[in-house]
Amino acid sequence: LDWMTPYLGVCRAQCEVQEGQPPKSLEVMLLRNGRDGCKTCRMLDIKIGQVTAVGGWQKKSSFEAWLQVNTIDVNTNSDREGFRLEGFDSPPPSVLSVEDHLESGAFANSAVGLKKLK
Repeated sequence: LDWMTPYLGVCRAQCEVQEGQPPKSLEVMLLRNGRDGCKTCRMLDIKIGQVTAVGGWQKKSSFEAWLQVNTIDVNTNSDREGFRLEGFDSPPPSVLSVEDHLESGAFANSAVGLKKLK
């Protein structure tokens, strides 16, 4: 497990759970910044949970959260499997070449389109 981010345990912290409500004490995981000490870092941004937006979290309004849940979450793996791939930093050339090929090929003009692929 040398490749994993160092994990320092769980602590209690005050977190805003609902917009306009006082913070609540929650247990949160303490992880090291995965980019620390790296010039480039290949990372996958994976959203975990069937619902990946909550009003009040990172200044997202309740409406913005509702919109994300009812557009993105229900149309991706989030709703069905509880996680989805949101982003890929520093992907290998093979992934970039596939993306270029799909953007210029018939798939980009299909009913599904490139947005569904991403």
